[in-house]
Amino acid sequence: MGQTFITNALAVTEGLFSVRVDFGAGVFDGQDRGLDIALKPTGLTGEPTPLTPRQPVTPAPQSPAR
Repeated sequence: MGQTFITNALAVTEGLFSVRVDFGAGVFDGQDRGLDIALKPTGLTGEPTPLTPRQPVTPAPQSPAR
């Protein structure tokens, strides 16, 4: 398990959002990496809802087909 990043008041448009994350130097050593994402709407209490499946982190960004 790696580091946790929390971002508040993130704009979501048609279900899409973008976040810049700095993993730091030396994190990518050739092993597969994945990103767990969980969201909670503003104003709601409780735990964030995880999005599945875990998103792969690749050497070059990949955008989903639209």
